[in-house]
This record gives sequence, structure tokens and C-alpha cells, in this order.
Amino acid sequence: MIAVDTNMLVRLLAGDDVKQAATARSLFAAGPIWIAKAVLLETEWVLRSLYGFEESAVRDAFTKLLGLKNVHLRPILRSSCETGGRNQSFRRAD
Repeated sequence: MIAVDTNMLVRLLAGDDVKQAATARSLFAAGPIWIAKAVLLETEWVLRSLYGFEESAVRDAFTKLLGLKNVHLRPILRSSCETGGRNQSFRRAD
């Protein structure tokens, strides 16, 4: 299982750099991926603050990401993401 960092997740979801986005897609297609809570929180902040994503766009991107069968994270975090972050265990960093 490969643990990804915020940079890899941002490249996958933002697609701002063609070469890096292709590398991220290849990595996600290669096998099991682990995403830590801190990486999700940082990614959400980067997408909103630096890329101007609306909250609904971040939620949609995370929903698609979590729909991948090879993406793993703590069950309580997955549940929180799937309910739109309304669970107390998932709070934005800002």
C-alpha cells in the first residue's frame, strides 16, 4: 500500500500540471492507496484557498476519490467525508 501526500492528491484533483497529474493518475491506478486525515484536510484547504474550489466542488472531488475501491482511510474519516464533513471527526484546518 502506498501512502500519498498532499501534493500528490492536489495534482490528481486539480490537474494543474499535465505531467504531474498523469503521474498521480498512474500511481492511483497501480494499487492500494492510503490517505491520512491530515492529507485530506490539507488538500481541502489548498483546493479552496489556492485553487478557488467551492466547497461543493471539493466535496464532489472527495466523493469521486473515495469511490475508488483501492483508496483506503480510517473508517470514521470515510464516514465523515461521505456525509459532507458533518461528522465531528472531520473539521477544516482554518
